[in-house]
Amino acid sequence: MKHELQKVSKIVHEILNFYFLNSSKKTHITVENKEDRFEIIAKSDDVKCTQEQINEITKLLKTNRQREVEGHYWQLVGEDECNKEFNLVGIMTDESSVEFENGSLTIKLTRYKES
Repeated sequence: MKHELQKVSKIVHEILNFYFLNSSKKTHITVENKEDRFEIIAKSDDVKCTQEQINEITKLLKTNRQREVEGHYWQLVGEDECNKEFNLVGIMTDESSVEFENGSLTIKLTRYKES
């Protein structure tokens, strides 16, 4: 369970980095530790990014979870200041949604626990 919590923390760190690097002044992140999954919701109303950036993030987060790859690379998440690790976040999560309208960005991620 220790590694599971560290992985969720890394995911949150990567999302927070993205918001900070895109001029967000106030970000609200909720992490729920449910019986079978973690749910992460990050929201900011003042993100300065392009629709192209949002499209790329959405694409990277839609990657299917790859447990075998995750086992080798999860520790790298959140270490790059250029926001290139959403692909790693994508392989560490099972479900995602990204909503962007008028500068308001909401990212929702679900990571199911291993049984």
